[in-house]
Amino acid sequence: MRIVLKLGTALLAKNDGTLDEARIKKLAEQVSSLSKGNDFIIISSGAIGAGFRQLGFKKKPRDIVLLQACAAAGQPLLMGTYSKIFKKQKVAQVLLTADDFSDRKRYLNLRNTIMALLEQKIIPIINENDVVSVREIEGAFGDNDELAALVASAMQADKLLILTTVDGLFTGNPEIEKEAEFIPRVEKIDNKILAMAQGKNTSGRGGMATKINAAKIATTAGVETIIANGKKDGTIAKALAGKCGTLFAISSSGTVTGKKNWIAFSGTPKGTIKVNQGAADAVASGKSLLPVGITSASGGFKRGDVISIENEAGKKIAKAIANYSNSEIEKIKGMHSAEIKKKFGFEYDEAAFSANIAVV
Repeated sequence: MRIVLKLGTALLAKNDGTLDEARIKKLAEQVSSLSKGNDFIIISSGAIGAGFRQLGFKKKPRDIVLLQACAAAGQPLLMGTYSKIFKKQKVAQVLLTADDFSDRKRYLNLRNTIMALLEQKIIPIINENDVVSVREIEGAFGDNDELAALVASAMQADKLLILTTVDGLFTGNPEIEKEAEFIPRVEKIDNKILAMAQGKNTSGRGGMATKINAAKIATTAGVETIIANGKKDGTIAKALAGKCGTLFAISSSGTVTGKKNWIAFSGTPKGTIKVNQGAADAVASGKSLLPVGITSASGGFKRGDVISIENEAGKKIAKAIANYSNSEIEKIKGMHSAEIKKKFGFEYDEAAFSANIAVV
């Protein structure tokens, strides 16, 4: 079984914000005890917590550049801690950014590298490269929750286990609402579930909402997701056995795998194509996007770029790889295929092939 294990800031940090080596050791021991027959990929925050004291700060600074400097100082210390604790197993550092997922070549390269590490029985320990990217620092990666989901879907993991400091999802905030009830299983992530997940902890840059969004990405890609309390003894084994945490079931409406998974979740849209209702219905039913149904294009995208497809009301209905550039779409929008070929000599009847469209 392939398991992506996400360890967040709140779990790995002490009350003063520094790295909690004792907890990391306990978690590493659990991973080691379960390594037979399982491949673990660890998504670990904690570089800033490991580094801010090294730079002479008594507490974590708020300035983005200083936080990046703390991450630069702390990342080798974080990896040194993992290397020391995983005595009998080899570990490897992998630093990623959002661009590594949005670029198809880099996406495939990172998949191949992680796969090679797993084949060599090496545990990849992944973090966002905060020195060159501020998505995690600013909260866009949700304290690495989204990163964990993207890795889980890219690596076709069996399970994504997000360890945090609460037991899972509740109907409300259990620290404030005494009547809040624990939810052991979620079949579908809808607005009702998202409403239960509001709020944010103070240690990390994520909260339950970012974890639910991560679960949505992963389950849509066919990866079961569990949110559980990493502070409790034996959580990893118990969660994998279904004995603790909240389980998010694989999407019953169908999963998005392979290239369409990359388009849906990893490819960053470089522009937008707006379509009429007929084209919107066709795309939603799995058909190609024809120029006749396009009403406008924006964003300066090129051929081969990922774009968003929106209906006339501005609601995003899909993401796709464009067969034509923004300027070309503006020329051929609303035209029938035969007319386009006759007037411009363009080679494609479709603005985007059905195989390159991921309905969202």
